[in-house]
Amino acid sequence: MAKRDLSLSNRDSQDRKLRTPPVPVHFTIAEISDRFGRGIDSVHEQIAIAKRLMSEGNVEACESILRSQVVQSESLLDFFLHEVTKYCLFQMFAGRWEKTEQYGKLTMTLARAEEGIRAGNSEDWFFRYVNDHFSWKVMLSPNNISDQLRLLGFRPADIYEDAFPDVGGSEDRKRIVSGLFDRRNAIAHQDDRSHETAGRNPIDAQYVERCASYVLRLGEAISRAVRERELGLDDGDSC
Repeated sequence: MAKRDLSLSNRDSQDRKLRTPPVPVHFTIAEISDRFGRGIDSVHEQIAIAKRLMSEGNVEACESILRSQVVQSESLLDFFLHEVTKYCLFQMFAGRWEKTEQYGKLTMTLARAEEGIRAGNSEDWFFRYVNDHFSWKVMLSPNNISDQLRLLGFRPADIYEDAFPDVGGSEDRKRIVSGLFDRRNAIAHQDDRSHETAGRNPIDAQYVERCASYVLRLGEAISRAVRERELGLDDGDSC
């Protein structure tokens, strides 16, 4: 049997150098909102496919698509909130918007602070910091969304009222958001099954259309608030 060569080959020292991570792309609020809207349009396209499958008697495939689109709608909202967060915090950093109290409480490592010092007049390091700092966070629970809105200088109650004007009071509006988050978690983490019976929760196209509509309305309300801030049409009070 031939001997195997287990020796390690020499590697160029250049290969071992850490590459500077790419700078995240700066998108306008219009671009961020447009991407979000197109994502919701795709959700409705998938719902239409699910309806066709149901009409053909393929219930299992229909419901599988419908459940995936509940998760997809929430994923679109989460990514949208991350992009809006980067956009708004950069406006504060650049001096275009008034900084919130929560902005002043953001923390960073000493290494990141040193990067900022070395960067001099460059602002890319801060945008990279914000991207990295929030990229792992899920922003979909009512409390997380509210905290994020306050960080950006918006009153959560105002956003919810603008998004869901046809819904009774503030607690009812919060229940919409928590309901979306809970169903997303049930589908993503437990196959949309009951812990007590292991039976699957019922689902239909009308329910998923309603979920997608709620997500879109919330995203559009946030987008409007950002645009009004840029135009100086709000009071800038996030209490």
